[in-house]
Amino acid sequence: MNEKNVEIKKIFNLAFNKHKSGYINEAKDLYKKILNLDSDHLEANFLLGTLYAQTKNFKSSIEHIERSILINPNMADAHNNLGLIYKELGQLDKAIGCINKSIEIDNKRPEFFINLGKTFYDLKKFEKSLTSFNRAIDINHDNFEGYYLLGNTYFKIKKFELAIDKYMKSIQLNPKFLASYNGLSKVYYEMNSYDKAIDINEKMITIDPKYINSYISLAYIFFKKNNLNESKKYYEKALALNPNHKKMLPLYGALLLKLNQHVKGLKFISKGDGVIKFTQYGLNIV
Repeated sequence: MNEKNVEIKKIFNLAFNKHKSGYINEAKDLYKKILNLDSDHLEANFLLGTLYAQTKNFKSSIEHIERSILINPNMADAHNNLGLIYKELGQLDKAIGCINKSIEIDNKRPEFFINLGKTFYDLKKFEKSLTSFNRAIDINHDNFEGYYLLGNTYFKIKKFELAIDKYMKSIQLNPKFLASYNGLSKVYYEMNSYDKAIDINEKMITIDPKYINSYISLAYIFFKKNNLNESKKYYEKALALNPNHKKMLPLYGALLLKLNQHVKGLKFISKGDGVIKFTQYGLNIV
């Protein structure tokens, strides 16, 4: 190994460690230093492109990841990451093309099928989304995220019993994965099984007492059950965790209006994202 290559290897190891430790700007400068020495350095191009994607500089990200693909067209991770960038940019057909290419190169990577399924989901191609998530699970039967995403998709197409089954399998594989509990709670709510939804949210609080979505969900459910004092209790717990939660504030304001605390209620509605719409049946927050 000549002196230049030794220097590049030394800089690359330092850059990679900086990147892994979250020192993004230092890592970026080191990757650029490598590319000044060797513009065709595969890993430096790929990781600099990945770093740019992390910082939402998608133009530079695409440039460097495409460069890494030019150097090694069979780099599956580069095609996958390029697809994720296009997905982030809303160019979903391009995203699918890139992710499919990564699968063509390596069809044993469940994360590629997960990313493909998420992209089909965004396109509202739910059957293809289900197929992709199932392929991920076929590769790794312990893929709790795959079951969670199946649950989300079945929920979206209103196949609630199937959604419950998939969320439950996800929870069995990872009893602390709150997203699956949250999905399960939404299904029970849509089925008007409010008591089951309450049980799920209380379970989430035992797992993570700072998970604000559980308190907001409980507050909303008790509001629907017309148990206004319980609703107020949970909104106040959520407010203690985040007093500036924009989507929660108008809901809390609506509750206060029902409790005849009009000035305070209107104040919270105005602080949030909600707008009051009066109807013949009362008021809605839209």
